[in-house]
Amino acid sequence: MNAELTVIIPVYNRAELVRRALDSVAAQSLRPLRLIIVDNASTDETPDVLSAWQQAHEAPDFHITVTREPRSGAAAARKCGERLVETEYVYFLDSDDALRPDACKIFVDTFRRHPKAQLVGGNVYFHGADGSHRIFRRRNRNLIINHFNHSLLRTIAWCARTDFLRACGGWDPALRIWDDWELGLRMLLQSPRVIWKNIIIADVFQQPGSVTGDLYSHRADAYPPVLAAMRRCLQQTPHPDRLRLLRLMHSREMMLASLYQREGRRDLAAPLRERVLKNTAADPWLRTLLRFSYRYRAAGLPGADILLALLL
Repeated sequence: MNAELTVIIPVYNRAELVRRALDSVAAQSLRPLRLIIVDNASTDETPDVLSAWQQAHEAPDFHITVTREPRSGAAAARKCGERLVETEYVYFLDSDDALRPDACKIFVDTFRRHPKAQLVGGNVYFHGADGSHRIFRRRNRNLIINHFNHSLLRTIAWCARTDFLRACGGWDPALRIWDDWELGLRMLLQSPRVIWKNIIIADVFQQPGSVTGDLYSHRADAYPPVLAAMRRCLQQTPHPDRLRLLRLMHSREMMLASLYQREGRRDLAAPLRERVLKNTAADPWLRTLLRFSYRYRAAGLPGADILLALLL
């Protein structure tokens, strides 16, 4: 089977939900197609569900691999799948989401029409757990600032050339949160050729108890590693937006401090806030903006991200 694209799905304890994601891949109009499912050491009936689904859907033009990654975390599972890819293009789907039927065909056709492209992205339709809906789409021409502020390259919004993804280092298995934000920034710092399709390619279905959870403070230990990894990357890059991105990194840290404050965790909020202000002592204008954003977000008021993006 000479497939051009592989879809990778990491799965952890999704026995009741994973069929929707799997069925959306089986329904793809693109053939041949490869699918790699990575069981992230599930403790429920997920392995049995995956095995039964594989037996029911394996076909000459639809090759399915089910493997296991014992290290916890979606990034570790995605990295496991990434190592097994043999096709020219690769796409990552979350286990509780779904692809639109022509998504994979759109990716491959776009790469064929634009042979120098390294990433193809598309819009994502978000179904909130509270019944709300919205579309995540490209907001402006500056992709890297767009991604920094709004996670444009969220996991299921893009398909990459496999060699480009690997050249960028791929998924960082050490990260437990915001790993798609970190990888997206790392890829965009390479100034790749990106083709953005203004169509919906996938659906996100928010679940209770998502990775972030209801409270940011519940995962406070997971944020410093990803922020540190991104800061190291920005300090070394020659990208023309480097200084602006470093300023926005301070904004991201202050955002966390304000969210901790909203959750009543002053023990987490105060030291982070003071560290950010200390690190921006040489820039009074930035410190003023950060103080304002801290109070604004801590009060639960909307729109601070948009204002800071304009001012920084």
